[in-house]
Amino acid sequence: MKKRIIIIASVALILLIVFLPIPRGTYKDGGTKDYCALTYRIVVWNRLTDQIGESGFSEAIQTYHKTSVFWFPNNFKSIDELWEIESSDNEMINDFTFTEDQPVQTNDLREKYPEYFDLSTFKGLEVYVWQMAPDSYSCGVMEGTNREKTLEELMNLKGASIDEMKLILSTYDIPKRNISIIPWQNPVSSYIGEYWLSQEIEDTDAEAERRQQYIGRLREMLLDDKPVVTKVSYANWTEDSRIFSCMNAEKLAISSVRHLPVYKLDTKEDLDQFKEKFGDVLTFDQGYDEVPSFNEATAGYDDSFFAEHTVVLAYVTANSGSLRFGIRDIYQDDSFFCLNVMQMNDPEVGTADMAGWFMIAEIPDADIEGITDFDSKIVEN
Repeated sequence: MKKRIIIIASVALILLIVFLPIPRGTYKDGGTKDYCALTYRIVVWNRLTDQIGESGFSEAIQTYHKTSVFWFPNNFKSIDELWEIESSDNEMINDFTFTEDQPVQTNDLREKYPEYFDLSTFKGLEVYVWQMAPDSYSCGVMEGTNREKTLEELMNLKGASIDEMKLILSTYDIPKRNISIIPWQNPVSSYIGEYWLSQEIEDTDAEAERRQQYIGRLREMLLDDKPVVTKVSYANWTEDSRIFSCMNAEKLAISSVRHLPVYKLDTKEDLDQFKEKFGDVLTFDQGYDEVPSFNEATAGYDDSFFAEHTVVLAYVTANSGSLRFGIRDIYQDDSFFCLNVMQMNDPEVGTADMAGWFMIAEIPDADIEGITDFDSKIVEN
């Protein structure tokens, strides 16, 4: 066993040495950033270039924005040599370079990313975001569905920049809440984003919070949106039939998707009645390891809080107290609201106890006005 661990650790170390990109700094060419590994190199171009007119002279200064990957042996060339490769490989290098005086044009993006326009918004939009380097984000958008996207579908996405995707999304007449932002670890990228990296001393509750903060930052970049506050609390395990007296009771029998009982609390009185109703079958005053108790998680939910917020919570059970869950995102349209819950860890060894958890979302009242159909389901990471 010890020998196996040493071998695995050695292989992991070799892979890190070979594939981990190391920042090399920022160039004084407009702000180009450079990340180099032994086998490849990522250049996040932000280079000032001359726009040559018909006279053959420079008529304006533009900034070239693009993320490029150069494989061995080109990864050891100088930045100027890489720029020559970039220029020769991209005859239309000025087609998508923009400055404040020459903003991105929607028509240009329609030509560049035709598949991202005029999508059906009946079930919302799903924006997948992956990183090629610390400051390099790529985005693709697809129609919302009730299923997980296949790897083939994801691999076919073209990588638009944050600014490009922000403009693409602005062409849709759709509430921000109906746009799901989903981090994705693209197999072609050896850079592992913050969303996927667990800290050694980090518990699963802190991991869930960190992942929500990451998605929140993406929403701010793409939608100028503020993230919804979500929490997880311990609830204990029960099969009591009262659990099924919920907002989505008719959906719990659907076998194709694992739906979770979901509840809506509009007032402090609703919260008190909820605790009274389930007080003899669930646990509200105790936590589980790092996960807080329900009473602790909802301690700030007083009358002033409920004057502007509604609490939507889902109940998820597991056959081991070692498993952890969190809210991945929230889907919503004019009448439908759904908490998408995912398993946050996959321990090799788990406890043999049954457990249950509450997934809690604090929703501004204005954001769910008119919503009549509430649901929650388990989704893939």
